[in-house]
Amino acid sequence: MADVLTQARAEAARRGWTAPAGAVSYASLYGVYVVTFFEPGGDHGAAGVGPPALYFDSADARYLGDRVPWQGTAGDIFLQVQFPLHSGRIAGIPGRILISCLGLVVALLSTTGVVIWWQKRSASMVIASRASRKALASPPTTPAPAPAHVHARTLEAEPLSEAELR
Repeated sequence: MADVLTQARAEAARRGWTAPAGAVSYASLYGVYVVTFFEPGGDHGAAGVGPPALYFDSADARYLGDRVPWQGTAGDIFLQVQFPLHSGRIAGIPGRILISCLGLVVALLSTTGVVIWWQKRSASMVIASRASRKALASPPTTPAPAPAHVHARTLEAEPLSEAELR
């Protein structure tokens, strides 16, 4: 690991990075050392996208690659900005406050939506219960005959005669 740290510091100096090596981690699943460069307390990097990192092979300390914030393809930058955007870190303290308030708004809207749904559901159940009790209590009625000027088959009205209009 000492070789990795020495090589990482040399590579960072070659790139002009002024931050010291802030952390060294080992990804055992891949056999890779990761050296990240940041000042104390700056482990979230520029606008929260993370600090620059160098990757080295654990077998021979060979340089494998890097991760530099705000650099790469459009897809790389899109992925880098997801955490800072959704945590509010991209806009500092005001961004965190805004994201917190938006989280409360989502919780409030969800709660009020459930309350309104529950009230409507309860009301419709009461109406249905009353209607079924009323239907059971009253005898069935026969429908009233249709007026003479309405055809039963088409239910279209004929013009009224002079006598019917009086």
